[in-house]
Amino acid sequence: MKKLLLQHTPVWFFCSIILLGFTTACEPEINETFEPILTTTEPVQVEEEISTTVAPMATEDLSGVLLVASPESDPNSVSQIQSALSMLLVEGESVLLLQESLSPDMITLNVKVVIGVGPNLNLSDIAASKPDVSFVAVEDPTAIPASNLSVIGDPIFERQSQAFLAGYLSALISEDYKVAALIPEDIESMDVLIESYMIGAEFFCGVCNPLHPPYNDFPYWQTLSIEDSSSGFEPVIDSLVNYGVEVIFIPKVLTSSELLSYVASLGMKVISDGYPDLARNNWVGTVTLDLGAALVDLWPSLITNPEGVQIPGAIILTNTDAGLVSEGRRRLFDEMAADLQAGLVSPRTVP
Repeated sequence: MKKLLLQHTPVWFFCSIILLGFTTACEPEINETFEPILTTTEPVQVEEEISTTVAPMATEDLSGVLLVASPESDPNSVSQIQSALSMLLVEGESVLLLQESLSPDMITLNVKVVIGVGPNLNLSDIAASKPDVSFVAVEDPTAIPASNLSVIGDPIFERQSQAFLAGYLSALISEDYKVAALIPEDIESMDVLIESYMIGAEFFCGVCNPLHPPYNDFPYWQTLSIEDSSSGFEPVIDSLVNYGVEVIFIPKVLTSSELLSYVASLGMKVISDGYPDLARNNWVGTVTLDLGAALVDLWPSLITNPEGVQIPGAIILTNTDAGLVSEGRRRLFDEMAADLQAGLVSPRTVP
């Protein structure tokens, strides 16, 4: 019996090998039928996804803001407006910057807001011909608010406010209230600057009596012609030093490099509504306008309910790198600037 089993064992073993070979031979056929399914379906899905994401990005659907800077515009004002726009614009909106002029044909259908910085851009006439577009005139003394034209800037009020805060800051940082203003004598607003500066200084120090000699009347002022701001200013500056002035307000039309260097050599601290020609350790700060903040305040009405209004630029203090304004005094200045902007304080004598 054992012999019979041993004889049949090779037959069963050989059959098993044959069956295993058949099974292995069938496997490549399954792979060949499966792979074409993958290669034919994947590209179709990718193409459909691309077509659905590109379609909504047509440029005709973008709304734009046109920013125009006249040749007479202040570069600092243009920079402030650009910075404000970078925060205000939502994704998909664009800004086109032009340097020279503006004409109606530049205002295409996708332009919703036009902002002009500086004079002589003729925004009033162009705004009248484009009633569906909101216009903003920045630092244009001839611009008058209209139904779709708003104005940022009030030259008279801003000059008064800057001179007032320059006087306030002068008294605020002085050690003995010995402060003065150097006023250009050949401008129409000379009297306005003198009055506002004196009121601002006295708002802080009252009678402003010095505790140490010379016992002169302060706040004080002197005039200088713009022509003499580069040469011929020495006698006027020397008289201010002899009078005992420690802090001086110099409007930007008088801030020549020669005059500023001479004042620095005499040890007087300087406050201005302009910017220094270089970093100076006697430069207290610049009392300037924040036009970007005004645009931010105006922006919601430009988009939802255009209505022509006029608002002045906010007054801020910059260029304080010399460290002559302490944190506490800076806080007092900012509070006074806010009260002035809100109309709680007047920069001139009320009749």
